[in-house]
Amino acid sequence: MGAWGINNFDNDGAMDFSSDVVEGDRSFIKDAILKVTNTGDDDYLEAPDCENALAAIEFIAAQKGKPSPDFPEEAQAWIKNNDLLNFTSGLFRKRIDITGISLQAIERIGSNSELQELWEEGDEYEDWLKVLEDLKNRIK
Repeated sequence: MGAWGINNFDNDGAMDFSSDVVEGDRSFIKDAILKVTNTGDDDYLEAPDCENALAAIEFIAAQKGKPSPDFPEEAQAWIKNNDLLNFTSGLFRKRIDITGISLQAIERIGSNSELQELWEEGDEYEDWLKVLEDLKNRIK
């Protein structure tokens, strides 16, 4: 049985994502967030993509000195050697506002996604929304 809870690392997908980042490179962070923000408003966001994006945003919060209590220890050590606040994209290496796109991602996930629908069906929906609000506040 897989893990499932209201916090962003209370699921197997987010923990796997964290391991992938630590074993890979920082591009996983940017790519996971952009995957949910670079879609049309009517495009359906799958739950695993949302879980990965929320885990990626938790890395941003941790880099800003505001990690969640369940932020993985190995990831905490990894962020000390990686700059997650300065990403570029495109031919001209334009700087990406990682905080801005992270806020957009949280809004989109919390209002129009499979993950939101799954939480809305359960008893802990309001608690989950509070977790999203807390994450927004920690990355600002």
